Amino acid sequence: KKLREKAIPAMDAALARAPEDSSILADAAECYEYLGDRSRALEFVKKAFAKGWTPAQAQNDPALRNLIRDPKFRLMLSKPIIQLRPA
Repeated sequence: KKLREKAIPAMDAALARAPEDSSILADAAECYEYLGDRSRALEFVKKAFAKGWTPAQAQNDPALRNLIRDPKFRLMLSKPIIQLRPA
């Protein structure tokens, strides 16, 4: 719990400084995946993809090893990138 109390505010601060940065969004995905919040991790992967981060980058990220095996991640990859972009 202490790690979560430190990690979330730090991640929120980074996101506030660079909300459109695909690397920061990917870092948020890693953070939430590490903390066990798969749904939030997937949400940030989707946002990172919409900002230019690639599926290859996700698949090469050791911190996301388990997330990329999730059927929801695979479903996300099956959709055209235009559908991943927020409306």
